[in-house]
Amino acid sequence: MIISHKEFDIICKDEPYPEFDYLQKQAIEEGWNRAIIDDKDTYFLTVMIGNTPAFSFTSVQIGDDVLRIVTKLYSNPEIRKNITHKLWKNIVHSCIAIFDTEHFNHIKLKLITRHPSLSNWKTIYRKLNWVIEEDNLYLIGRDKKKQTSWKQIYYKGDIDCLQTENISYDKYISLFGPYTFTYDWSNPAIENAKIILKEPKNVLEIGTFEGRFAIWLAETYKCNVTTIDPFDGAVYGVSQTLFDEAYKNCINNLKKCKEEIKFIHKKSYEALHDLKDERFDFIYIDGSHKSQEVLEDLVMSYRLLNKDGIIMLDDSVYWKARKHITNELIHDVTESPRMAVDNFIHIHWKNIQVLKLSNNYQTAFKKLS
Repeated sequence: MIISHKEFDIICKDEPYPEFDYLQKQAIEEGWNRAIIDDKDTYFLTVMIGNTPAFSFTSVQIGDDVLRIVTKLYSNPEIRKNITHKLWKNIVHSCIAIFDTEHFNHIKLKLITRHPSLSNWKTIYRKLNWVIEEDNLYLIGRDKKKQTSWKQIYYKGDIDCLQTENISYDKYISLFGPYTFTYDWSNPAIENAKIILKEPKNVLEIGTFEGRFAIWLAETYKCNVTTIDPFDGAVYGVSQTLFDEAYKNCINNLKKCKEEIKFIHKKSYEALHDLKDERFDFIYIDGSHKSQEVLEDLVMSYRLLNKDGIIMLDDSVYWKARKHITNELIHDVTESPRMAVDNFIHIHWKNIQVLKLSNNYQTAFKKLS
């Protein structure tokens, strides 16, 4: 059965529509959070916007009076980020109309959604008297002490069959704080900063990502932090979808930080030019890893560095660079950040002191004069 609307179509079947499987495959390839078909699911809806499979709904009878309806809202992030509140409301109402047939009369509809941040969508569900179950986070990684190991399971079949541990969202906040960090890339910087920094007053960061290192600096040293990132996937050679998600997390994280952090949404050379009259005690460079652009960041940042100030750079010790995310080797040494870092250090050798770091993936030096 196909139900057509002006802005979307809903394909309704009692078995997974082929496009549902397509979404699953595409989600795996793109690294999205993917919906997982459970063998208990009995009713399938696929929402098509244009010719693109956008969202999926499934249901399963879990009792004589309860039909669990599960939204898989995250299937296509390109669609998700552009959908309006009004359009989503129309989609939800249309799906309700399908479920609200004679077959389901007198059944209490029970919705499970795993999107605690999407408050506007939750408001729609609550007005419809649907039950929302979203309070648990599940241990995905192996390390219970790592924030990124705890993630929300959007839906994985019958929730009662999950064998993973879970904690409440409140418990998660008490353990890890209110921030959303999906990668651990800042750990080396934090490890090294503890060794080389004393009481910096003004700090500059190139490459914000989700804001973890900037927030750590601001909370640890109560210093003024300025951080720069264009959130342009082309600059880093990675998917723009990744950076759109990182940007959303970054803005939310910076808002939650009790210390004020200045965020500049520009390419580094533009931002550094605008900051030409500012001076900093510590500058961390972790933006583009192309040697030409690393050198550009170094030259412009050095001019903003106070005497006895420190510059630290990430991924700066290997001649063979690696691509972001995939970790694939780049065999052209002219692309390596080390090409820029080594030459800069040799040119300024009389005026700097190279510092010893505990994490040897990074390089740091102090400006002596």
